[in-house]
Amino acid sequence: MTAQHPVSISRRLMIGLAAVIMASMLLVVALIAGVAPRIEEGILRDELEESTKLLSNSLVAPLWDSDIDRAEAIGHAFANDKRVVRISITEALTGDVKLIEQRPSDDTVSARHTVLKDGHAVGEVSLAFSRAVIAEHIRRDLRIAIGASLIALAAALVGVRLLVRRLLEQPIAELSRLASNYAAGDYTPPGHSIGFGELRAFSDVLTSTGEKVVGQLRELQESNARLAREVMVREEAEATLRLQGAALEAAANGIVITDRAGFIVWANPAFLSSAGVSAEETIGKTPGALLKSGKHDAAFYRDLWNTILAGAVWHGEIVNRRGRGALFTEELTITPLTDAAGEITHFIAVKQDITQRIQLEAQYRQLQKMESVGRLAGGVAHDFNNMLSVIIGHSELVLGQMEPGTALYADIAEVHKAATRSADLTRQLLTFARKQDVAPRVLDLNATVADSLKMLQRLIGENIRLAWQPATGLWPILMDPSQLDQILANLCVNARDAIHDVGTLTITTGNVVLDAAACAGRAEALPGAYVRLSVTDTGCGMSDEVLAQIFEPFFTTKAVGEGTGLGLATVYGAVTQNRGFVSVQSAVGGGTTFEVYLPRHEGALAQSNGAGPGATAGRGRETILLVEDEPMVLRLTTRALQSQGYTVLGVQSPDEALRVAREHSGEIDLLLTDVIMPGMNGRDLAKTLTAQNPRLEYVFMSGFSSRVVAGHGVDDDAHFLGKPFSLAALASTVRRVLDRRAK
Repeated sequence: MTAQHPVSISRRLMIGLAAVIMASMLLVVALIAGVAPRIEEGILRDELEESTKLLSNSLVAPLWDSDIDRAEAIGHAFANDKRVVRISITEALTGDVKLIEQRPSDDTVSARHTVLKDGHAVGEVSLAFSRAVIAEHIRRDLRIAIGASLIALAAALVGVRLLVRRLLEQPIAELSRLASNYAAGDYTPPGHSIGFGELRAFSDVLTSTGEKVVGQLRELQESNARLAREVMVREEAEATLRLQGAALEAAANGIVITDRAGFIVWANPAFLSSAGVSAEETIGKTPGALLKSGKHDAAFYRDLWNTILAGAVWHGEIVNRRGRGALFTEELTITPLTDAAGEITHFIAVKQDITQRIQLEAQYRQLQKMESVGRLAGGVAHDFNNMLSVIIGHSELVLGQMEPGTALYADIAEVHKAATRSADLTRQLLTFARKQDVAPRVLDLNATVADSLKMLQRLIGENIRLAWQPATGLWPILMDPSQLDQILANLCVNARDAIHDVGTLTITTGNVVLDAAACAGRAEALPGAYVRLSVTDTGCGMSDEVLAQIFEPFFTTKAVGEGTGLGLATVYGAVTQNRGFVSVQSAVGGGTTFEVYLPRHEGALAQSNGAGPGATAGRGRETILLVEDEPMVLRLTTRALQSQGYTVLGVQSPDEALRVAREHSGEIDLLLTDVIMPGMNGRDLAKTLTAQNPRLEYVFMSGFSSRVVAGHGVDDDAHFLGKPFSLAALASTVRRVLDRRAK
């Protein structure tokens, strides 16, 4: 289908005006055609009468003179008028008639007139006009009328066109553009009035409407902008609420919301997991009904409720029970939620399980205590070992000069025994403090325990049955054998003291591999492969309060004088020193199990070299420079060495040693010096003297452990003698170093 273009108003108006004008022209032509014949005939008659009079007047003289020819000539002159059809001239006296006929015509109009001269008739003239002139005039008039009408029509159309363009088309076009702009959303006013009359009124109304629409659109835009902002704020709020909801759902801490009466209306998954219940079991119940442990009295809960009902935040720790399972401690914060009027409507509780943290804090405090006691033990060990060296040395000197079997010999032997036990106690202190020197070896735990079974049976007594259950294919461990003996002895003694009558003590071994989950909550435990040593008794067991303190140094449940409180502390120190850890399970009346986890060693088992005790040190005659700042130790050591045949130059300070070395005329074979002394340490003294005498051998001795003196430059164990030492150890060490010098 082709598009139908609408005809414009101006074209319609022009067509209508042209039709009206054409109709008017036709009417004029019709009027002319109807009226013109009569008018033209009247005009023709008037002209005929006038022409007849004029001809009559022209013929007065010739007819007066009876000159008919001249009259005829005048007639012929008048006959030249194309209207003239015939002229008839009659002379009155003679009666002669001259007829002049121009063209034959039946349709004529004639006029007759008497020619008078001074009132006397001298002749008669007759003039006839053709009526064809009337038709010609009518045609001429019609042509003129039609031409004038056409000109008037053209002029009218042009004028009307200009007027239509000025008064109608242009305003309508402007109004159309304005309406199109309005339709397109452009409500900019035209800036001037459009058209005249009704069009101007219409344009003013349209402009006013546009201005109103612009105002309404501005208001609508502002409303839309406000609405968009509100929608954006609402969407942001909804996004924030979704984020907050997701955060609450995903929070690791337990979160629960209750109404004012304490009944749960919402709980996140962490709370459900910690409580061990489902959402269906939670909603509508109180937290107390799900978690109450009975560890808090009524006053505790009353204070909690009084606080939150007063609008304050309650914060504290609470012990709860997971279903009917184990107790756990939570850090709890309860915050009241209020409405617009400030009335409390709900409570939100945020809970964090801090059981593991409390356990780790307790273990950390235990480590701090161990470290503190270790520093104390390390500090007093030096002086204590010096005193023990004097006691042990002098008792050995006295015993060497007495006959066994006498009462005095027995008394001195008890003194020596007590001093030796005191030295062992010092080593225990340093062991649990992890400051004792160790000599680790690759061991087969099964073989080591099996070798100790007889000793352990004597240790626990015949009323307790010792059950040994070794695992096959046990992995090797790297450990000092003496530390392992201490661990076994102390655990068995602890089990013996827990069994009041008869019972069973079971020792088992096994290989275990621990992952991160199994190590959780144990500060010393690391994932990996371990060899487990378990010692289980059927004794009285321990309460939770006792379990929390068993590894503390000097803690004991025994009566005064029956225990030192260092047994389990020594076990703890020895195990942790070897990168292991200890686990304990016990219940009052249900016995106790200690599990010692020692790291698996990948190396091969150590082989025995066949050397045994009993080798005696030879005597000597060399000169020894002895440097010891403790006078009693100096005198004892001097006497002991002299008893072996040595020449001893004893001094109390490095300065004296340097002076004696300079002034001594003979050769000094060995320097035996304490390590930590005022002014200069033993290592620097040895360097100075060996620079003067390259053949000089030296032995260091100290009441501090080798790891302490290593910080002072002493790192060769073959040249170190730890206090307290026996006289045999002294003589053996000195002889070994001097013999190496001789080689």
